[in-house]
Amino acid sequence: MEDFTKKINPKHLESAVEMLRGSLGNKEAEKIKQAAENSDAFRELTKNISEKDLDMVVKVINNPEALKMILSSQKAREGLKNFLK
Repeated sequence: MEDFTKKINPKHLESAVEMLRGSLGNKEAEKIKQAAENSDAFRELTKNISEKDLDMVVKVINNPEALKMILSSQKAREGLKNFLK
């Protein structure tokens, strides 16, 4: 499996974490940050996601405008919270 953590831009990660913190809360934001910075944690968090979907996750983290649009949806925020449990 490819190491998707190497594809995440550190500047965009910080921006994404701050957006997630405001939308989902500290616990969920930190879980994403730790996974993005550690390939083992990333694999554990995303073990049930296809590589195609993982590529999309990385693209969204690297695109603040796309993440902002997604987080504007209540349904998307609820889905992310459930995923991160």
